[in-house]
Amino acid sequence: MKLAKLIYALVVTVALVRFLGPADYGLYSYILIITSFISIVSTFGMRSIIVKLAVGGEYSVTSLLNHSILIYIILFTISYLVLILSIIITKQSFEISVYFLIVGFANFFLMYEIFVTYFEIEKKYKIYTNIKILSMIFSSIIIFGLIIFHSPIIFVFSAYLAEALLMFLLVLRYLPKGTFHFKMEQINKKILKNLIKMSAPLMFSSVAVLIYMKIDQIMLFNILGSEATGLYTVGVRIIEQAYVIPLSLSVVLFPDLLNTEKLDDEVTNKEFQKLLQLVIVFSLICILTIYFFGQLGLRYLFGETYLIIFPALLILSVNVLPVGFGLICTKWFIMNGLQGRLLFFTVVGCVVNVVLNSILISALGVTGAALASLIAQLFTAIIINAFFMNTRRLFRIQMRSFSVRRWKINVL
Repeated sequence: MKLAKLIYALVVTVALVRFLGPADYGLYSYILIITSFISIVSTFGMRSIIVKLAVGGEYSVTSLLNHSILIYIILFTISYLVLILSIIITKQSFEISVYFLIVGFANFFLMYEIFVTYFEIEKKYKIYTNIKILSMIFSSIIIFGLIIFHSPIIFVFSAYLAEALLMFLLVLRYLPKGTFHFKMEQINKKILKNLIKMSAPLMFSSVAVLIYMKIDQIMLFNILGSEATGLYTVGVRIIEQAYVIPLSLSVVLFPDLLNTEKLDDEVTNKEFQKLLQLVIVFSLICILTIYFFGQLGLRYLFGETYLIIFPALLILSVNVLPVGFGLICTKWFIMNGLQGRLLFFTVVGCVVNVVLNSILISALGVTGAALASLIAQLFTAIIINAFFMNTRRLFRIQMRSFSVRRWKINVL
């Protein structure tokens, strides 16, 4: 399934890039990035907390879903109103405003990500896999239909909305009856308070993560324009497909890590170390693949125009390592109740990335954006852990994971 998703994402990216061209693809990517803040704020970092509370037996899954959906709806409404206000203040054209509103509204249906936690808790991954397959088939048909009929770009944004709606309906369809039945009279203030208190640091951290992972594209759009953004985003999209592996590992194995925490800290540390070693091996594979085949892939998949981004693509391939470490280690912070520290680290990384991008984009263009992103990711995911007492243990785990001798012992 993971391989199918990677192939699907690559095929869709190639099709959209060739159909839209660098400038329109840059605009499309920029609007998706800006509106993704709505989803981040609305989800409020609740996914991991729902899993943690349900596995710990503190609350029922049904109760957690009911309270989480209420929080989601309230935050989505506020976020969407802020988007409308921003469009008015910045005096966007009617056409661009419509694009923002369509994609922004699609985030309402991304509420399905809250419901998906049920399948994670119950380890019913096959059901969610089937849902994703159906969604990918539907999305592929729509996108290639738009390309065949040379549809205007507004239909591409509408397809994004349609895909989100389909996922929402499919997840609800496969959710067992009685798992979710929202009633205001069943809302408990204590549960709401706990969810908000535990999730808020993760939400702010997620916003900061989105900024420092996407600020390069946002700043490129505002400094060099949509065409440069479109060219650079092609490289980002290629490398982002590799993030699926560590992200999947962190999501799928999180409940098991919570169970090892109940046994022994040393056992948990070793499990984290093994996961990080897998990330290292996978990162090396990605870097070598891009180094030897990157230019060939750019030429034949996207065209000669995109060869200019190869240096940036090579730098971005190294990013797989710190990003993978960050995704895995986020779970370590949650398990140790250090969401506040995670937020602080992420904000620091965000500031570092903004400063570096403001300097390097002007000097090196798209290559500078890639370099700024890599430095910020390495600092935030690994280096900063060494400077604080309560994260130094994590830093030692990360350093041990680079030991070839330890890796052989763990594997054998």
